[in-house]
Amino acid sequence: MLDFRDDSTRAKYFVSNAVPHLFDILKDSLNSRISDATDFYYNWYHFISFILFIIRCTHMQTDEKAYNYIVDAINDYLRGNSINTDINGMLVNDDNYNYITYFGQGRLDENFRSVPDLIERTTNLYEIFIKIWNDHYDNTPHLYLEANFANIFKLDENARDPNFSGSFNLLFREFSLNGDSGLIKLFNCRRNSSDKPRFFEKKIKGFRIEWIIY
Repeated sequence: MLDFRDDSTRAKYFVSNAVPHLFDILKDSLNSRISDATDFYYNWYHFISFILFIIRCTHMQTDEKAYNYIVDAINDYLRGNSINTDINGMLVNDDNYNYITYFGQGRLDENFRSVPDLIERTTNLYEIFIKIWNDHYDNTPHLYLEANFANIFKLDENARDPNFSGSFNLLFREFSLNGDSGLIKLFNCRRNSSDKPRFFEKKIKGFRIEWIIY
């Protein structure tokens, strides 16, 4: 049994539950734009990398402590760990809820020789999205991100890129700093008046996604 009062655990639970919700939203939006079903069959994990990037990006708005916990929670989720609730509503580690089992159905085929291979690819793609954002952070970075997301998603290099425009804002706008109705409230650790959101009373022009070295 895990302690819900622990901020690290709360962050991991937040990520574990946000990903399936956002996955369904993204898939419903992009499903009709993917002309070859084989692309999704093999590259479904691209959605995971993209979603995790969005979670990290949107949490640049929250307080610094919360952002650090979210980054750590994403890294933990990428390694194949997840947290869910049991029948009594208590937090527990749940291997059936991680992305490898929940989305990939534990399937290994000619595309993935091993679970570590899947984890490595998902993690590498997540880091590529961060690099793309940072390379263009002051010049509509979400457009470069969506273009790359679409380009590497297709299996046939000669095929036309699927239209993934709008996918960034679709997910980014699912979050709210203060938990507006129907939206996901950003994870936070604000317990003192000094623990303000990073961009509190500031005009956001462009920002880099901070790398955190542990």
